[in-house]
Order: sequence, then structure tokens, then C-alpha cells
Amino acid sequence: MPTSNRALKEHAILDATLAELRETGTANISMQQIANRCSMTRSAIYQYFASVEDIFAELVINDMADLVNEIELRMAETSDPVSQVNAWLHYSLKHLSDGEHAQIRKLSELNMPDSKRDLLRILHGQFMMALLSPVTQINPDNSESTCAYIASAVNSAANRIDAGADFVKESVAVSQFVTAAISK
Repeated sequence: MPTSNRALKEHAILDATLAELRETGTANISMQQIANRCSMTRSAIYQYFASVEDIFAELVINDMADLVNEIELRMAETSDPVSQVNAWLHYSLKHLSDGEHAQIRKLSELNMPDSKRDLLRILHGQFMMALLSPVTQINPDNSESTCAYIASAVNSAANRIDAGADFVKESVAVSQFVTAAISK
């Protein structure tokens, strides 16, 4: 199916914003900077996005949607719940510790339109539900708290990787921790 002109323009604006974020390393980006980067006028960008915050929100939502889709694909490769938990864990850690995601994660802490924040909450719920299903099969009595601990362990490992820790060592350590946590 051919991509619409609107979708192409929106994609160009999002790509320009990501490029600007990579280059400047800050979220202090103006519509004019984005317009210059994608060879559009500032007023033309407003036809696609209401504000810079709206563009940032779309980047965060796209990132989360990509994560949810990829997690679901990887977990569908096996029916074993322990393998599914490990697939969730490894891909989540890989995604969270990716440098570009770290920049986008910072954007999610900024002001975001309520409708976009609601959509982000829904996507995060799907992300956590992907973990809850296999954990419930393994340990139905404490599945929600187990999921919270697993997510916290993955976030902690991602933060350590962001601070310079070795990805492989952190991945092995968090995998061992989670395997012990889900074992009966």
C-alpha cells in the first residue's frame, strides 16, 4: 500500500527531530530548528504537529509501539513461559540500553499532551501484559508483584549500562536474577 504524502511529511519531521536530538543532545529544540532540518517552513510543520511537545510525544509513542510489537514477535517464537520471560527480559534490556532510546526516554519525562500520555499508558500496559501472561503460568499466586520486580531489575540493569557497565555482564546478571525469581 503506498504511503500517503501526509505520512511521508510526518515521518520526515520525526526523523529531523531525532537527528536534531542526536546532534544537540537536548530537548531544547524549536520548531524552526526542526523546519530547517527537514527543509520545510515552520508554519508547514504546524499542519502536522501542534507543538514540539506533540512531536516529542509521537517519538515516544512510536518507540513504545515498536518495543511492544518486537516483544510480542519474540515471545511468540516459543510457547515455554520461562523462555517467553527471558525473551521479554533480553529484548527489553537491549531496547532500554540503546542510546537512542535513552534520549527518547528522557522526552517522555517532558510535558506531553494528555491524549498522547493516555496512549503511552495503554502501550505500557500492553508491554507489561506481555510479561504478565507467562509469569502467571509460572507463578499464578504472585504474578503481578513478580512482574514489577522483573521490570525493576531490567530498568536497574539498563541504568547501569547507561552509566558504563558492560551489557553482556548486566544481561547475564539480570537473567540469573529473574530466573531465580520465577523458579518455584
